[in-house]
Amino acid sequence: MATVRNAVPFGYFMDVGMEQSALMHISKCKGRTLRVGDALPVMICSIVKNQTEKVQSLTKSASSKSKWKISLALPGSING
Repeated sequence: MATVRNAVPFGYFMDVGMEQSALMHISKCKGRTLRVGDALPVMICSIVKNQTEKVQSLTKSASSKSKWKISLALPGSING
């Protein structure tokens, strides 16, 4: 199960029980509109380990804390 934590124009960031959220792209939602707090079964499409990236801002440099890129989909939304 995953819980919607944030809705953005391109999809949903979901809590999957890890230290960072996973992204469910809008194309993987089977036409459903989700709301913050909705809990639903999901399947993991991919997990990719990110390299540490330097991010420049106007005030300071910071390292990206995101270690993993996790993609999700609703069951049955991927055509194989």
